[in-house]
This record gives sequence, C-alpha cells and structure tokens, in this order.
Amino acid sequence: QMNKRKSIVWLVVAAVVIVLAAAFGFAPRFAIGKADDFCSALNLIELSSDFKAGAEYVIYTANEYYTDVYGNYTDKEGNVVDEDDKVAIDAEDLNKSLEKAAEIMKKRLELLSAKDIKVTVLDGKAIRVECVQANSSTSSTIFKSFVSNRGVVTVKVLDTEPKDGVDYSAYEDVLSVDKFEFAQAGSDSQRTYGIYFAFKGDGAVLISKATADASSSKTLYVTLLLDGNLIGYTSVTSPIQSNSTYFAITGISSYDKATQVALDMQTGSFDADFAKEHLVIRDLGAAMGEDAASKLFLVLAIIFAVAVVVMIVLYGLNGLAAALSLLLFATLTVFMVAFIPASTFGFESFIGAVVGLMFGIAAQFILLENVARQYNKLGRSRLDAIKDGSKKAFRINLGACVAAVFAAVFTAILLPELVGFAMTVLYSVIASAICSMAVSRGMLMLVRSASDNDKAYGYKRQQN
Repeated sequence: QMNKRKSIVWLVVAAVVIVLAAAFGFAPRFAIGKADDFCSALNLIELSSDFKAGAEYVIYTANEYYTDVYGNYTDKEGNVVDEDDKVAIDAEDLNKSLEKAAEIMKKRLELLSAKDIKVTVLDGKAIRVECVQANSSTSSTIFKSFVSNRGVVTVKVLDTEPKDGVDYSAYEDVLSVDKFEFAQAGSDSQRTYGIYFAFKGDGAVLISKATADASSSKTLYVTLLLDGNLIGYTSVTSPIQSNSTYFAITGISSYDKATQVALDMQTGSFDADFAKEHLVIRDLGAAMGEDAASKLFLVLAIIFAVAVVVMIVLYGLNGLAAALSLLLFATLTVFMVAFIPASTFGFESFIGAVVGLMFGIAAQFILLENVARQYNKLGRSRLDAIKDGSKKAFRINLGACVAAVFAAVFTAILLPELVGFAMTVLYSVIASAICSMAVSRGMLMLVRSASDNDKAYGYKRQQN
C-alpha cells in the first residue's frame, strides 16, 4: 500500500514538473507570434520569410533625365536648364547610378534589421526591392524615402537663424557624408527629435574652424540639410572643440524623419532620381503567412496527441509514463530550436520537426514494447521487465540516434539550404535520447507499483 501511495505521489510530482516545463515551452497560445502577454519558447522561434505575412516587393522607376537634388532638370555638368532642354542620361550611366542606388537601399534596410533582402536592377531603368518587413515602425517611411529624396546630407554653419524654404546653396558645406562615422535618431524628455552623430576623419576639425567666431555675443547655427532642404539645427555660442567625438543637431520634425536622415548619413546618397509612384505587391504564393505556420504546428500537435492516446490505450499506466516523457521531449526540442537557433524556422524546418517528432514517438514505442515483451513473453517481474526492456531499447535507440546525428550533420554541411531541416532533426534526436534513454525508464519505475492489475499496464502474461 505504501509503495502504491509513493508511486502515485511521485508520479503526480513528476507530471506537474513536466507540465510546468511544457507551459513555458508552449503556453499560453498555440499560434506563433500572437502571444503578447506571455513569451513562451514557441513564440521566441524566429520564423523564416516563407512564414511571414507576405514578402514586400516595391518597384522604383528612375527618372531618365539629369536632375539636381531640388528636382530641377540639368545638363550633364549640373547646370539647371528648362524642361524643354532636359538632357537624357545615357544607358550606361543610368545603369551605374541604379546599381549604386541598389547598394544604398540594401544598406538602409539592413540597418533597419530587415530580413531576406533582395535588391535588383530591372532592365537598367528601375529597381525592385524585396524583403520581409523591417522590424521598425519607420520601415514604411524608409520605403517612401527612396522616392522622396536622394539622401544628400550636408552640414552648414550659418550666421542667421535658419528658416524653411530658404535656398542655402550659397553657403559652404562644412561636413558631407564622408565625415560622418555614425548617426542615430534620438529624442529628449521634451519630445524634441534630433540626430546624434560621430565625426570621421577631420570632421571635428572642420566644424571647429567653421564655428571659431561663435561667442556669447555672436550665435552661429550648425544646420543640417537633406537634399538642400532644412531638417534641423543647433545654435552654438562657443567654438566646437576640434577634438570632439560626437555632436547633436536637434529641431527635427519627427522621429521618422530623424531615423530617415540618420540612415542617409550612414549609407550615402543616390545619383538616380526616382519617380514618385511605386508599386507594392504582396507575393502570397511564396510566403505562406503566419496562419500557415500556426496550422502546420497544429499538425504536429495532432500527431503528438494521437501518439499519446495510442500509448495509453495499448500500454495503460506505462503508456501514460511514456506520454509524459514524450511531452518533455517536445518541450526540450522547442527550447533548443528557440534558444540555439542555427537558422530561421522555415518550411524545411517544419519537415525536420515532423521527422524529429516521429523519431521521438518511435523511441517511446520501442521502449514500451520491449518492456511489455519482457513481462508478457519472458515472464520477468515488473521491475526486471523494466530493467531488461530498457537495456534492449537503449541499444536500439542509441544506434538510431547516432545514425540520425551523422545524417543531420552531413546534411547541414553538404546542403546548406537544408540547414533548418538538419538542425531541427538534430535537436529532436538529442531530446529523444535524453527522454527515451533516461527519463522514460525513471517514469516507468514510478508507475510500476501504482496498481496490482496487469491490465492497467497493458500487460497480458502469456502461459508457457
């Protein structure tokens, strides 16, 4: 009686621990990416682009005539001309400009942490940008900025307070893009937006010379311009030190605008001038969407549930012990995929998860069947049946695990495009080895004295 009570108590304790671990792996919602109130391991798995809400394609058409940063038509030398006298850019120069613009677009999106970026020059006349939406609230602003400005950022020092709509082309450029080492948007407690940037090369020396006349009686204005238009400025009443490292220019209208300008400062400007209109397409064929990801993970849950039901029906309490071990196996696998990511989780990773789950289920059934055989056919006691059955299952599962590990490693090395599949299988095999070779045996030991009835364990002793 005491053994029964202890077995039940320890089984309940083990079940609670495993269920709690599973809660941190899967709770509170099954659908990935939709649990804002609780960040389980499942929600931390980074989905690949084929599971995103749709890759974004934006097509930018270039103006095929020479223009300046103000939108005026020019000749090849940059002199403003009437629209009737506009000069067409030859195909080779236009293609070079687009290739440069494509590189800059990619750099800006990379700085926004966009993923799976593809920037392509189309027929030497347009650029197509394809990426998974950047992890930033300003990403749509950046996409629009590709057609609203070239990104020519300059710093000028003025002796009068700057105003919008004024032409500052007569003032000398103090700093240009090659003098900026780093730039970042920011704001202060008064919600004033600005750009914080580091000097590069002799940038600090140049701005120190430009502000040498600043004093308490003479205010100078360090002014930030984007494509010749006023963005923000900072007033100074003393010279900026020539050994300065950082500087800030404030008064920018919004954080989005500050972020856009910071990206321009770090990546440089376009030579090409893009048309105002652009086309956005959602490619629903290539990108299955997060709903598809949720449905595919639901498939895994159904496979798991069916296996658990079959285990319990065929093997009773032994099946329940194996089911708890299988739940721990699934939890460990999810934790490894979430916290040791070798790649983003895509469709090939899902296939690997299916293979890994089937591997884990098979390992549990091999153990259960060997234990049952020891008791039913060979007449062992319950304790000996578990010990001897576990030993035989251990040898079988160990060989299978070693073979699967080698297969996964070689797949990852020889077929890099299938690394998601290989690593998911590898994680599953490791979790299966832990659970089927160690945890399951312990769980079977816990339940062996919980009932005196052989049928409760799916046992049916065969008479010799």
